[in-house]
Amino acid sequence: MTSALTCPKCNASVAQAAKFCERCGTPLGSQPLMFGDYEVTEVIGEGGMGRVYKAIQPRLNRAVCIKTLLPQFSSDPQVVRRFEKEATTMAALSHPNIVSVFDVGRTSDGAAFIVMELIDGRSLRIVLRDESPIPYERAVRLIDQVLAALAEAHLHGTIHRDLKPGNVIIVPLRDGSELAKVLDFGIARTLDVTELDDPLTKSGMMLGTPGYMAPEQLAGEPYDSRIDLYAAGALLYELVTGRRVFRAANDAELRRKALFETPVPPSSVTSTNVPLIIDEICLKALARSASERYQTANEFREALAQVTRNSASSVSPMHPAFEYTPLAVAPTSSASGIFTTNSRALVAQVLTATGDWERSHLLESYVHQMHEYVAAGDVESVRSAIKVLQVEQKAPQNIEALKALFDATRTFLLDAMPHLFEWLKNEPTRRGAQWLLRVLGPTAVSLYLDALPALDPETQQHLLGVIKAIDPTLSGLLALLRTTDAKALKPVLIAARNWPDDQNRQVFAQLLQGPDASARQVALESLDERMAFRLALVIRQRLHDPVVSVRNEALRWVFRLEDEDAVNDLSKLLERAISPVERRSVWRVLSHLKTEEAVSLLIWALNEATHVDAVAELSLLLVRTRSQRAIGHVERLAASPSTSSKFQKAMEVALRETRNPSLAPAPISRITPVPRKPSEHTPSSLPTITRAPESTPRPVGGPPRLEPTPMPQPIVAPAKPYDDTIPIGPDAPTPKPR
Repeated sequence: MTSALTCPKCNASVAQAAKFCERCGTPLGSQPLMFGDYEVTEVIGEGGMGRVYKAIQPRLNRAVCIKTLLPQFSSDPQVVRRFEKEATTMAALSHPNIVSVFDVGRTSDGAAFIVMELIDGRSLRIVLRDESPIPYERAVRLIDQVLAALAEAHLHGTIHRDLKPGNVIIVPLRDGSELAKVLDFGIARTLDVTELDDPLTKSGMMLGTPGYMAPEQLAGEPYDSRIDLYAAGALLYELVTGRRVFRAANDAELRRKALFETPVPPSSVTSTNVPLIIDEICLKALARSASERYQTANEFREALAQVTRNSASSVSPMHPAFEYTPLAVAPTSSASGIFTTNSRALVAQVLTATGDWERSHLLESYVHQMHEYVAAGDVESVRSAIKVLQVEQKAPQNIEALKALFDATRTFLLDAMPHLFEWLKNEPTRRGAQWLLRVLGPTAVSLYLDALPALDPETQQHLLGVIKAIDPTLSGLLALLRTTDAKALKPVLIAARNWPDDQNRQVFAQLLQGPDASARQVALESLDERMAFRLALVIRQRLHDPVVSVRNEALRWVFRLEDEDAVNDLSKLLERAISPVERRSVWRVLSHLKTEEAVSLLIWALNEATHVDAVAELSLLLVRTRSQRAIGHVERLAASPSTSSKFQKAMEVALRETRNPSLAPAPISRITPVPRKPSEHTPSSLPTITRAPESTPRPVGGPPRLEPTPMPQPIVAPAKPYDDTIPIGPDAPTPKPR
């Protein structure tokens, strides 16, 4: 008889062939279980179709999470395809609120597995079981993060389809806040694939979890990303009430209620304080008709942001210098180890002081001790003292002492700001420094912007993250940017390229249309191609800018984007009294666009040219458009007896590219920005257009890296000073080709 094995960790009896203890998940046997390069250390959990392991990647000494199918499902092709689809879907999504996928693979026996980041937290299902109902402020913060994850997924055309408490992990952070992570995209579907076209869902099965499924999903009707917003509304409802939206004895009754009944407002089913605005948000998110719900995740988030603003305004702070932020109002507890005895005792002594002299003396000791904490790099002690103030602020016992503490603390933080910036550079003190900088609130944002130019790029990005957390709607930041020095704008704009689309477009558009020429130029220089495409209309407007350097930057973007709609603006620019160098730059852009309208303008310019250098360049540009009309016009002028011999010779040189096979027309290179120091904002002309070798293919998606060559000095009619009184718009005269 075979003797039973015993788990070395919990002493439980296990089967002879078992690889892991069923009670505690400890690995059994001498040989470790391997998934590729990953060594399993324990079993985390097991579901109906899969098992999750904790593993170590020895090369990087990194703990990871491995998800694999149970043996009985590994041979089912449909289940395996859905499993692999989950890996593909999650790998395409990169967001702080979505679980990251590191690797995928198959074992030696063909079993598929997914390697994901290991998250040390609790599922929302456990939070609901142990703590619900929770305060609505905390619920709003959690659901806002879930919606941020959904917004990223929807942006990539992916619907989750099974958002529920078990698929959201809540991670406690060191500063007392919480991070929500969305996982399990196993039944996700892309928006461009219909339910009938999806081979993984053709069997007619209802995918999702009743209780969090939208009515159209339950009814088997066509649906879109708004079903995820319904599920998010159901999560918010359950968090603030402690109960599901609909209760029923079975799934059939639950389905009937979801299809035909209207949810009861959350405030009417719980004794906790739930404001009316939460009722309105939940009922709108849970509307039976998809058209009556929030249409996008960002629209849902904006409604939740209104709750946060109302909550902050309803609190009566003792001093307006401290505003509540997501970290500043995070739950605190003396049992958590956040507070230190010294910092708590200091604050308590000031709060219990009865006389003015005693309070003043204790305040001096408090400020002195706080400066010593800073000198020693003890960020936790500084945070602890301020958190005591925030807790006391909610139910003040000594208002005068509390106000005096706030004044002293604000002055201390402003004095210690250089140290806080230094703390941002180091990983151990970065979180604490970010928290302290947030505590100062919107009144300090202007100081942060002034400090940006003197900081290194990495610290700039961390400080901009603080600014974004203080002012998530950018209302205050946009007002400050109008008066911010151009040197401080560069890091802000570089960071803004990664902000949500509506926000980064708002920042760039405001600066491009603002009164400060240096700000307009910095905004154009800071654009990336994605932002430039979205702001093409504003860039075309900058072709009429009164400052030459701004017009040059706008010309570069018209060239790179191949913006054919800019031809009319280029026509008006040619009509103005611009410099010869700028005029030749416009010719090159027109030649690159190659539209009929652009060719007409070049023909007109050739007819008007009065110097052989201008004739030579325009003839070459016309020939390189490869337009039969353009080449024919140059040929007719070259053959015309009325054309001077100098002009004919210049045109013949240009026409050789079409007549001599060894000199076949080469593509015209795109305009490459003139190198300049980051601090320079001086006007500069566009580099010349050079011929590329015959074998060089025309680049796609960006400028080639060709060195500019010297440009022959054009001779045209003397340029007049730039005149802002010339009309810009539909009434402005347009040059007509002869």
